[in-house]
Amino acid sequence: MKMLQLSSSRTVKVELEVPADVTYVFPDLMDAVRHAVKESGIPLKVIADRIGEKDETALSRKLSANEKDNTNFPLKKLPALIEALGDKGQLIGQWLVMTYLVGQEQKQAQAAKMAAQIVPVLAQVLKDFGYRVEKA
Repeated sequence: MKMLQLSSSRTVKVELEVPADVTYVFPDLMDAVRHAVKESGIPLKVIADRIGEKDETALSRKLSANEKDNTNFPLKKLPALIEALGDKGQLIGQWLVMTYLVGQEQKQAQAAKMAAQIVPVLAQVLKDFGYRVEKA
């Protein structure tokens, strides 16, 4: 009798498109989570049901940014939340990738891309305030 051995040492490469500004727009993970929930357009009552929360009020408290309320969203429910949000749940994964899995060189490239987008806008804002802006 031969035994089948499965190896878990294989490496899988995944190509992802991640918005350059995801970590700039959302300073922390819960900001990204709150935005994904809001942008999904799915009622909190439905999301709460999908992830096994008591009700939408409990979920709302766990997602709130109220620093005086120490109720937190349980990490063990994050995968279910991402799945419940459909395409909008991708934002949460993108934030995690950009924060923890992207190397310094890639982060610098993303920062340069963001700077190239922001500088012209900032220059126009300064002009609108009456400042003289010259090209360097």
